[in-house]
Amino acid sequence: GAGVRAWGGREGLQARAPPYTMSSRPGFGWVLLAQGLSSAGEVFGQRLQRRFHEGSQIRALTTTVLFSSLQAFVVLAVCELSLPRSVTGGQGSLWMWGAVAEHPALLINAVNNTIYWVALLFVLREPLGVVLVVLAFLLAGFLTAPLESLVGIDGDKGADALAGLLAVAGAALCLSPVPAWFGGLDERVLQLLRIRPRPTPDAASGNPRLSDEESGLLVEPPRAGPGAEAPAGRDGEEVALVPSSSDDEDGDVAPRSVIAPGSAVVHASPPGGAGAAEGPEGRGSASALPVELSTPAWAIALAWFVLAGTAAIGIVCTTVFEHWYGLTSFGYAAVDQVLLPFTTLPVTLLAVKLSWLADLLGEPAEGRDATCRASLARSWAEADLLTLVPFRATMFGREFLFFWLVTAFKDLTITYLEMTIVRVVMCWVASLVVCTWLRQWSGISASEASDSLRPTTLTMRVVGTIVLVLSYLRLQGAI
Repeated sequence: GAGVRAWGGREGLQARAPPYTMSSRPGFGWVLLAQGLSSAGEVFGQRLQRRFHEGSQIRALTTTVLFSSLQAFVVLAVCELSLPRSVTGGQGSLWMWGAVAEHPALLINAVNNTIYWVALLFVLREPLGVVLVVLAFLLAGFLTAPLESLVGIDGDKGADALAGLLAVAGAALCLSPVPAWFGGLDERVLQLLRIRPRPTPDAASGNPRLSDEESGLLVEPPRAGPGAEAPAGRDGEEVALVPSSSDDEDGDVAPRSVIAPGSAVVHASPPGGAGAAEGPEGRGSASALPVELSTPAWAIALAWFVLAGTAAIGIVCTTVFEHWYGLTSFGYAAVDQVLLPFTTLPVTLLAVKLSWLADLLGEPAEGRDATCRASLARSWAEADLLTLVPFRATMFGREFLFFWLVTAFKDLTITYLEMTIVRVVMCWVASLVVCTWLRQWSGISASEASDSLRPTTLTMRVVGTIVLVLSYLRLQGAI
């Protein structure tokens, strides 16, 4: 591609060969660091959505998009003006405007992000939405090689089919809710292991509670006599196991869907914080809230394919922008983050006026705003900066690392699949940590936490992790 004259008279973009390293794929430590940043950020993202936006996808998305754009503009402008060109390549949020004017194709990423989020929110309305999202990401990994060939970029040999099948099976085991016919298996397992819970006094009611020191869980014993009722959550759902730190107040937090807004590339993983958007206890948890399917199968399938396609396009955009236009991590972050409001806010504001679009995005029927201005004002008023800042700061750092991972190593498909595999495992592990120690802080209900801590649930996650490890080793050529 020909060079362009960028903002402020600086040297413009120049096409260049990809700066591949000697290795065709990154080391495990780099992948772990990238997905660790993502998991940490999404824990804050889950708290932001559940505790500060009353389950509103539109207001959560609006707040995050605006803050992400402002944060990226300020940070990248400071870096562009203060750091040497050898570090930034002379690129940043000030440089970006001239580059976009000269190369409008850079806007493809922003438009793609918006389509991605509409499809994502649509898929996540379904009871198994989280599983469908992960499978879409895995499919996206196999679409990157043909897309690169389509735009004339060579070097990606694709991934092994067996590794892909193992990844799909492992992800399904890690993220799927435990089937209903598994009911009662937990108790049978405890009996086989001859675990005898000992009664402990319950200061609140005076009744004994059964404590299992092995699991750290409390089980409410059945009441004798007429009128006895099983313990229930807020909406009457039965709660058999409740974390020992729970009480009546924090157990009253209603289960809510969680979305951690951002870009299709940065969030190339099941969305939400460490157990909701990207975990088994979030929107896709069929055990948290019973959901009746009403969406036609063809509509779900269409949204799923759109989600996989836009995720793949977002990944390939990184290599295309680097290969054709010479973008660095600073330039890509500017194009990816600063432009988000220009394509996403029109959709969220239209959803305020169009009820069918709000329904499409999974917006709760109650509490919708009457005007766009009211929605914007309420979005910002509900935000908590102590949660929003670390959420987007960690995701911003992850984006820099992600761009380097997908441009510095030759095998894009394998790199992306390895990142997705690690992300799925870290997702349910982070969910376990949050449900055990940070449930009230993050806004997870007692019923959601109890479902995630059941022995059968944890067993499925462990088996799924073993399958994912086999897939990872297959991608590495170790087996």
